[in-house]
Amino acid sequence: ACAYVLIALGFSDPAEQGTLARIMQGLMAGIGFVGGGAIIKYKDYVLGTTSAASIWVTGALGAAVGFGFWGIAVFLSAANFAIVFFLTDMKDEVEHDPENGKEG
Repeated sequence: ACAYVLIALGFSDPAEQGTLARIMQGLMAGIGFVGGGAIIKYKDYVLGTTSAASIWVTGALGAAVGFGFWGIAVFLSAANFAIVFFLTDMKDEVEHDPENGKEG
C-alpha cells in the first residue's frame, strides 16, 4: 500500500486529489478482497476474522506511511498488536463458553 501511495504522489499533481482518491479506493477494495479470503467457515465456526482485520489494518498502515502520517502509522501498529495479542484469548474464551451454546 505504501508503494502505491508513493507512486501516486510521484506521478500526480499534489493539487489533484482525484488521483489519490482513486488509488486509495483501489487499495481498500483489493486489500478487503485479500482479507475476505482469509475468512473460513468451518461447521458452526467462522475462522480468520482476526487475520482479515489485521490485513486491512496493514494496508491502512502502509497508506499512512506512504502519505507521511507517521503518528497514525505508529498508533495503528500499536493498536493492532495490542488487540491481537491481548484480546485473542478473550475471544477464544467467549467462543468456547458452554453458556453461549458453543462448546469446543
